[in-house]
Amino acid sequence: MKNNLYVSFFVLIASFIFIPSVTLAAKVNLSATSTTLSEGTGSQAFDISLDEPIISIEDDAYVRLNISADDARLVFSTSSIYFAELDWSDTRTFTVSASDDYIQNADNTAVITINTVSNSEYYSGYSRTIAVTILDNYVQPSYRSAAQTGVTSIIYGCRDSAAKNYDRFTAHRQELCVYETRTAIQNISKDIYQGMQSVDVLTLQKFLIAENAGQQARALAKAIARLQTSSTGYFGALTRKALLEWQQYVQVTATGVFDTKTRMHVQSSN
Repeated sequence: MKNNLYVSFFVLIASFIFIPSVTLAAKVNLSATSTTLSEGTGSQAFDISLDEPIISIEDDAYVRLNISADDARLVFSTSSIYFAELDWSDTRTFTVSASDDYIQNADNTAVITINTVSNSEYYSGYSRTIAVTILDNYVQPSYRSAAQTGVTSIIYGCRDSAAKNYDRFTAHRQELCVYETRTAIQNISKDIYQGMQSVDVLTLQKFLIAENAGQQARALAKAIARLQTSSTGYFGALTRKALLEWQQYVQVTATGVFDTKTRMHVQSSN
């Protein structure tokens, strides 16, 4: 009997020494562990709190939460959250948004990591993660007109069905109608760049609008319709952006100038 008591006593002691208690697992509470964000639009707020008082053998017990991500597009309202011994029960909030990188990416998942630094053994070294699906907002240029693609949401400003950029859902602007762009653009033999104003600039603008269904080309078309341009075009910032967009897509050196290499590409394509 006595031997059995000794055995039971040692088993009990061993259970405290060798078997970790589940209550020793620290908890950093999050309002959500996943979210979806679109580039350049909106943000998501997360509430974060601790589940137990911060206890340390040192003075001024604390928990610091360091926030980081494996995708540079994710932007935080703060990269660090601090809890002191006296306010451990407070709830903190941080926000995250996805910045616009202006390039085409497939929608993908990033990971936010929250690591704890603390002089409390209960919290030290603990971490949480948040899965973030990032939706790319880049509009893939098709470089074909609305009439060719059947796209009806692109505002080009031409309701002449014979035009390459016909769109029956827009207010008609004859000066935006494009009937033939490649012959005219292929006849240009000099550089065209920002600050110029000429018929050649207007030809370039019409080419970019008709051949490019990208975001910057749509903005250029809307601006031309809004400004009520005359028979000559002005090469401003929007024209440069639309040209850069087209150059990047066709893999010509993106200079924002209708230069020799760009003209050679246009002349060699159908």
